[in-house]
Amino acid sequence: MIFEILLTSCLAWDPTDCGTGRIPVDGDLAACRERARTIAANVPSSAELQSFICAQADQVPEFGFSEIAPGVFVHQGQYAARPTPENRGDLANFGFIIGESSVAVIDTGMHPWIGRAILAAIRRETALPISAIVLTGPRAGRVLGARPLLEDGGSVIGHAGLADTVAQATPEYLGDLWAAGLDDLTASDIVLPDSGVEDTRTISLGNRELVLTAIAYGPTGQDLMVRDTQTGTLFLGDLLSHRRPPVISADLIGWIEALERLTSEPAERIVPGHGPVALPWPGGAAPTLRYLKSVLEDAEVEIARGTPEAEAIQRIGANERGKWLFFDDIHPGNATRTLKVLQEE
Repeated sequence: MIFEILLTSCLAWDPTDCGTGRIPVDGDLAACRERARTIAANVPSSAELQSFICAQADQVPEFGFSEIAPGVFVHQGQYAARPTPENRGDLANFGFIIGESSVAVIDTGMHPWIGRAILAAIRRETALPISAIVLTGPRAGRVLGARPLLEDGGSVIGHAGLADTVAQATPEYLGDLWAAGLDDLTASDIVLPDSGVEDTRTISLGNRELVLTAIAYGPTGQDLMVRDTQTGTLFLGDLLSHRRPPVISADLIGWIEALERLTSEPAERIVPGHGPVALPWPGGAAPTLRYLKSVLEDAEVEIARGTPEAEAIQRIGANERGKWLFFDDIHPGNATRTLKVLQEE
C-alpha cells in the first residue's frame, strides 16, 4: 500500500509563502508517520514546517492531524485574525493523545463541526473511549467544539475559574460566530467544565500520564498547560503563539513571568496555540516573549513621558511590525488594553 506524506512548509523569512509537497512512502501507516517525524526534525533553517500529515494515496482527509510524537496528534488551525465564512472558525491548534486505555482531547475548536471532525479523526486511529476533554483556556477556539466529543461520557476539565468565564462570555462567543456566518450554534451547544484545576492534576490514559498545570497569570487568567510525560510534549494553548500576535487580555507582567519560568522546564517540543503543529523548546517561546516584553516596556515608557493615548498606541510595540501576520488587526487592541491597565495601577 502506498502512503503519502503531505509536508506543508513556509519560507522562514516570509510565513505567507507556503507550499505543500507530497512524498510517497512504500509501507504501512506507521512507517509513513515515522518517516514524516524524521523529515520534520530535519527541516532546513530556510523553511518553517507547518504540518506533516500521512494519508493513503488519493485519500487525504479533509481535516488533517500530524502525529508529532508517538500517539500525539495535532491539527494546525488556519492563519487568520478572526472567524470568517471561509475559515469556518478553524483558527486554533488542538489535538488528542492516545493511551493504552483511553484518549484525551486537548482543546476542541471554535464550533461543534470542529468537534465532530476531531471525533472522526480519533475514530480513524482508535476505538478507545475519550476519557478527558481538557480545555486550556476560555477563548472560543478552545471550548466551543466540545459537545460532539461527549459521546463516551468523558470528563471536561479546565482551570478552576474557567466555567464562570465561559458562562459569562457565551453571548460574546455567539455574537462573533453569528457575524462570521456560523449561526448554527446556540447557548445549549456550549459545554462547561465538570471540574477545575487549581494547581496541578495528573490524569491517566492507561500507560501514559498527562500533568495539567494551572497558570495563575497568563493570557486569560484561566490557562492550563498540559504535559505528556511519555513524549515530553507540552500543549501551551494561548500561552504561546507563533506568527500570529498573542492576544493580551489579562495580566501581561504575570504572563511574561510565567513563560520565563516555563522555559526552564525540560520538554522535547511544544504545541503553540497558533502556528506550526510543534515548535522546539525553549526556543519556540522566544518570539512571544519578545513581543510581550516590547509591548510592556514601550507602554511604560509612553506613560512616563505623558504621551497622549492615540500617539502612545501607535508607538507601543512598533518595532514588532513586520514580524507578525495580522499585526494591524490584533496589535492595536493589545497596545490599548496594556496602556489602560498600566495607567490604572
